[in-house]
Amino acid sequence: MPRRLLHLAVVETVPGGASLYGRSIQGHHVAALVKALPTSDQVSIDIKCGDDAIANGLLTELSAHF
Repeated sequence: MPRRLLHLAVVETVPGGASLYGRSIQGHHVAALVKALPTSDQVSIDIKCGDDAIANGLLTELSAHF
């Protein structure tokens, strides 16, 4: 199992979506909005972070999870 360097906590859930917040081990704040797309079995993931490499890595990890 890969070592995880970021832990996200659910901040808010709404029907069809959730907001998550966490911090990287480097201290970067990370916010994610995950929404189910109503007409398919897919989800939309929007990541906000001050470091593009962390945002891209998290997007890859979350996409694999969902």
